[in-house]
Amino acid sequence: MVASAEDVLDDARATVQYGDPPCTITGRGTVTTDDGRTAQVLLEVVGSTEGTAHPTTTVASTVVDVRTAESVTLDDVFTDPAAALADLGPVVEDVTAAQGEPVTVPEGLASEEENWATWQSGPDGLAFSF
Repeated sequence: MVASAEDVLDDARATVQYGDPPCTITGRGTVTTDDGRTAQVLLEVVGSTEGTAHPTTTVASTVVDVRTAESVTLDDVFTDPAAALADLGPVVEDVTAAQGEPVTVPEGLASEEENWATWQSGPDGLAFSF
């Protein structure tokens, strides 16, 4: 979980270059345990650079099996992750369009695990953050 947080902070810091105006990095993490089998952390880090129009938001998640202390990955969740993610892409497009926020970067829904790496489980199923 700490490594995931460090990765998010490193990504946020990487957007700041020498000579840039000051940047403020803030963030929050949410820890859930759902059914007692996993501990999950969803991280949201916001980098705000002085004088820019809007901040940059980065999200990451970690799911850990509490019995083994090992990360749970999409390979553990789906028997065929590529096929599952290919099926989920159109679902995300339909849901976001129905909410009035259509997908603007459809290549982000390609069935590559890095596109779908930020996920959590919950009572209603899986939730992905992009």
